[in-house]
Amino acid sequence: MNLGVNDLLALNTLLTDNQEEPEKQSTAITPGSFGARTSGQAETDSSQSKKKVKDPKAIWDEDEVPPEEAILVEDTQDERPRPKYYILYKQLVGSEDVFLGLGDKTPGSTDCSHMTIKIDFPKHTMKDLDLDVTKHKLRAESKSMLLSIFLPLPVDSDRGTAKWDGKKDQLIVTLPIIRDEW
Repeated sequence: MNLGVNDLLALNTLLTDNQEEPEKQSTAITPGSFGARTSGQAETDSSQSKKKVKDPKAIWDEDEVPPEEAILVEDTQDERPRPKYYILYKQLVGSEDVFLGLGDKTPGSTDCSHMTIKIDFPKHTMKDLDLDVTKHKLRAESKSMLLSIFLPLPVDSDRGTAKWDGKKDQLIVTLPIIRDEW
């Protein structure tokens, strides 16, 4: 591509004109400035984004739910003992993984799909317990014991399950692991 002297001077004029007179350009050109847009349309778009649609079946509003940090703040003055707990991992494996070793799964926790937390509450019943689970924290408590821990991996607390084993006096919480954020 050959540029002549006139082409270079024209390019220089274009570039220097924009640098010397920034006061004359009052509006910046953005992708949103192209196309026809009325002022009424802009107002309705901004008002729709500000309004939150309330679910008629919801028990409470979003602003009524405290943040995760406020739910699981462990009181340092709390003298209740911590129950014994175990964190186990579950994998979804098939016969080719177990018997033939053909799958790409490893025995490590990186290929696990669920996390199971077993918490021992001796001499308790299910009615005595209170359980709160969020994406990164778990809090299980009774009148005499308290467990508040950070989870090693992010979990989907809405799809988790909790069961009480009355023979072992043990609470078993199974939570699916969120791999997208790990």
